[in-house]
Amino acid sequence: YSIQICGSEDIQVQKQLEKIKPGTFVLAELRSWLNTCNEGHQQCKTRHNLLGKPLPKGFRLIDVKRGCIVRAKPDPTYCALSYVWGNGNQLTLNKGNLAESEIEYALFGNEFLLPRTITDAIKLCQDISQTYLWVDCLCILQDGEEDKHNQVSSMDAVYNLAFLTIVAAAGDDANAGLAPFNTPRHSPNFSLHAEMISGYSF
Repeated sequence: YSIQICGSEDIQVQKQLEKIKPGTFVLAELRSWLNTCNEGHQQCKTRHNLLGKPLPKGFRLIDVKRGCIVRAKPDPTYCALSYVWGNGNQLTLNKGNLAESEIEYALFGNEFLLPRTITDAIKLCQDISQTYLWVDCLCILQDGEEDKHNQVSSMDAVYNLAFLTIVAAAGDDANAGLAPFNTPRHSPNFSLHAEMISGYSF
């Protein structure tokens, strides 16, 4: 993973942080960073809407505790995942499975075989005590023209207002996982980049 300090304009500090490329993932360290952001940085704590855009109508999220798709409540706190779909068959939300996806624990069953990157992101959210995760393939109705247009046109706001954005920065498809989180720690070919989306990176 890579690190950038929130709101820092100190070039020397940034250069030093850019050299930090750990090969292991320490969950307690991520929790400490998030706590520093939320308690010590006013911009992060308020999740300032730099774009001035609201979340789209009908905004959906994955409830990582109940294992299902839910309609978001006003001003939700959620994590967002950015990753590579790849060329393989990608599990998506559609009119045929929407009702089933909203059943408690449906996403943890055999009917929805989630790719590795998404399951890793769900586990990461659980580990940092975050209830909701936004993933484009499961939170946008892919065969609903109006819904898809509304959601896709507001993706900048989705990432801007996220509590944390998890970027799967390596791998060729959705089964690459979030290395080194929940994957072999010795591989040098993968990275995890965690970014606070409030106009400032972390």
